[in-house]
Amino acid sequence: MSLRVAVMLFSCLLLPAIASAGEPPAEQGSRVLFLPFETSAAGDYAYLADPVRNMLVARLAVGAGVEPVEGVETAGLLDGDGRVIPARLDALMDRYQADYLVAGRLDQSGERLTFQALVLALAAEENHQEFTAEAAGGAGVMTAIDQLAAEMSRRVFAPGRMVPLAEQSKTALTAPPVFQSPHPERAYKQGIYAVESALEGVEGLVPESLEVRRSGILPLTVQAMDVGDLDGDGLDEIVTASHGRILLYQERDGIFRQQHESPLPAGLRVHALTVADVDGDGRAEIYVSATDQEEAASLVLLWQEGNLHVRSSGLAWYLRPVAVPGEGLILLGQQTGMDSLLSPGVYRLSESKSALTGGPLLSLPAGVDLFDFIFADVTGDGAPETVAVDGNERILVYSPAGELLWAGGGDYSGSFRFLGLPAVAAQ
Repeated sequence: MSLRVAVMLFSCLLLPAIASAGEPPAEQGSRVLFLPFETSAAGDYAYLADPVRNMLVARLAVGAGVEPVEGVETAGLLDGDGRVIPARLDALMDRYQADYLVAGRLDQSGERLTFQALVLALAAEENHQEFTAEAAGGAGVMTAIDQLAAEMSRRVFAPGRMVPLAEQSKTALTAPPVFQSPHPERAYKQGIYAVESALEGVEGLVPESLEVRRSGILPLTVQAMDVGDLDGDGLDEIVTASHGRILLYQERDGIFRQQHESPLPAGLRVHALTVADVDGDGRAEIYVSATDQEEAASLVLLWQEGNLHVRSSGLAWYLRPVAVPGEGLILLGQQTGMDSLLSPGVYRLSESKSALTGGPLLSLPAGVDLFDFIFADVTGDGAPETVAVDGNERILVYSPAGELLWAGGGDYSGSFRFLGLPAVAAQ
């Protein structure tokens, strides 16, 4: 069976079941070309075409010792319906040398997701092998990928080498896995006090349930808010942005007491406010990321002698201080694009008394912008991962090398804050 015919038939779900008994195992270090999963029938989960492929690559590279073909340009390989275009696949195969091809598709039926994959030997007349896994919605995607990787390793790439994820830890779960709950924050609020992660290598992650208390209500509409010690007295101030104003509050015994109010320049729209002691002088500054019309126009404020002072303003950067494990707080920025609200690239910034200077480009996964991510060591290996949110408001976890480790299936980050001008309703 030719490669072209095999993939076309698989794309149509018409591949006959071919017995594979007696097929020799792949050699260690086999070069494998992984294609994006076809998603023509994946419904709301069509965005997983690349994430599923990337997760499968990571697991087989680590657990089975395969060598993924690097630098493969698969853009345009799938048509608008998420199906492989055979002519483009033929051209791709002519360009890259590989021992095996891994292709697959994802289908959605209600809340049930079905993953179907095949492994096809390219350098020998061997029968292809087929694999299937199912997931009950987005929360089970990672487990399904684990099952596919384990079966591919056992039957093709490294018989006897890979241990299924479910068998790697003998510790009983005391609550649903944190990356498999319908929503981690909701699960936490429901009283979960000990969880384990479905990410490989994470053990003993035990958040504590804290005593919950309710304060009074801030008497204003909050557009952005943060908390920090502005005057160095050891007590935190609550800093808010609300309709052209910056207001400072202190909360004592559940009551908010306003300490100060300063107007913002006319026309400024605040989308983010961060209180952070980036320079390490013991007093936090207020980094106000804002736009004027469709241009970045941020400012930095500090508290001195009982008043808020502008240290720098009219800054052509969107601003965000970020904590980097092992390094501390750094100031990051992103600029307005020529034809868009964001220019590609997030930069480290150095700050003088009245200006900001762009420094080195921060290494981030493609498509991740200034307000889309945090750094956190979620795997417990001592190296910070990048936890990001994509354009569909889904959480993604990337390794320090930029490889996708996990993709969430739920919507997590909806907000009324945005860059630029508000949409104008049609008259």
